[in-house]
Amino acid sequence: MTENKPIISLIGAGMMGEAIIAGLLRQEITSPANIRISDPRQERINELVNRHQVAGYTDNLNCIQNADIVILATKPQNLDKVYIDLKGNIPEGALVLSIVAGATIQNINSGLNHSNI
Repeated sequence: MTENKPIISLIGAGMMGEAIIAGLLRQEITSPANIRISDPRQERINELVNRHQVAGYTDNLNCIQNADIVILATKPQNLDKVYIDLKGNIPEGALVLSIVAGATIQNINSGLNHSNI
């Protein structure tokens, strides 16, 4: 954590991801400097970086480095790619939250090889 606020990484920068960012900032849960987003669409990343002053990545693995919380906010059909990118790479103490429709805790645990779901 920096500034005594958690580093939060969002995997998926769609409408729900942006709603989470806005809520985190509005409630002062963390600062823009501690929010990272990852999305394959560079233009979407640029939009959210400019709007919210967060850090943006097209690479999921870079996005989660040193994260305290990783939020999965991708479409269900993209979850397998996220698993490939992140399996065994989530920081050990990080909490993983998911808003992915239909993804069970057991499935996420297995897909990421991470138990703090």
